[in-house]
Amino acid sequence: MKDFLQEISRLKIDIVENEPLSRHTFYSTGGKCKAMIYPTSVDNLKQCLSILKGQKLFILGNGSNVLVSDKGFNGFVINTKKVNKITIKGDLIVADAGANLVDVVNLSCDNCLSGLEFAIGIPASVGGAVCMNSGCFGKTIGEYVVYVKGENGIYNNKNCNFDYRTSRFSQEGILQVCFKLKPWDNETIQGKLEHYKKIRFNKAPKGKSCGSVFKNEEYFAG
Repeated sequence: MKDFLQEISRLKIDIVENEPLSRHTFYSTGGKCKAMIYPTSVDNLKQCLSILKGQKLFILGNGSNVLVSDKGFNGFVINTKKVNKITIKGDLIVADAGANLVDVVNLSCDNCLSGLEFAIGIPASVGGAVCMNSGCFGKTIGEYVVYVKGENGIYNNKNCNFDYRTSRFSQEGILQVCFKLKPWDNETIQGKLEHYKKIRFNKAPKGKSCGSVFKNEEYFAG
């Protein structure tokens, strides 16, 4: 283990050994992992994935849809929260895997770009949301993806294999995602945001919540 961590530490990346995963999940459960690694850029993240290839590894985003045993995880965890750059180029928004999805929604709306308003209440990182093709209100995140930069290459929308709460990235790490949105007037966009916020506020249980984490199979799990 030390050899892997020494190689990663040369990249000036923070490493915390024997870190309790309960500190990083919405459920607040989970024993310790061998080491938690904090890359700070897409390049850093790709290097870490390469160094740890073949090792027992988990990529952790916002921790909102992860249930970890109190026995812990006998492997390495890459925490993407510092890999969070978001860039707007015309009607495209490019976000690193660790960027908070709500931040992406708010930034796109502030720049009069419409499409992702439905996702305002999804407590996920971009990587996690795209990996599981998160969705609600009849829309899914995959509908707005132009391409995904994965650890093994760049994939256009069709090759991402988006389906109900799944994609090809359940087997491959996500580095960065590009979304294509639609220019729209700010008043309409803000109206949509408030509409979705109101629905969530009225439906969500009070107190600590992980949101909706169950798949609907023919019937709504709720």
